[in-house]
Amino acid sequence: MAPQSHISQIVAQTQQALDFIAEQNWKTDEVVLVGHSAGAHLGALCLNHPLLSKATLLSGIYDLLPIQETHLNHALNLSQEDILKYSPIHQQEQINIPCTILCGGLELSELKWQSQNYFEYRLSQGDDMISFEIIPEINHYSILEHYFKFIFK
Repeated sequence: MAPQSHISQIVAQTQQALDFIAEQNWKTDEVVLVGHSAGAHLGALCLNHPLLSKATLLSGIYDLLPIQETHLNHALNLSQEDILKYSPIHQQEQINIPCTILCGGLELSELKWQSQNYFEYRLSQGDDMISFEIIPEINHYSILEHYFKFIFK
């Protein structure tokens, strides 16, 4: 993972993992991608993989531009080209699966902004199977527990 591997390698490995699952003789009629934090970022970059039937993105970063001049980018070493290429908010291809974007009400304001902004961008691209919710009283870590309790009711 970063910073030992470049973002291009990490994204390629994520795509390869989905390809591997698709190539197996497993029952994969409905594959749901769930990504949290950096996993939501990677998941958002893979939303058009043919294996996926729907996705849930939890508390992700969808626009890398705000980290360009921060200490995070000193470790990640992302070029301007990388930032645009690997920011889901700059992907113009329409999403053809249902996608839910969730964020906790107790998240950092940047994460709430990122989630809301990505949702609005996807809507502007004509993605009509996308939804967004800020979950009150939930933070960056408790959102996972909340989500899995919800889906396993």
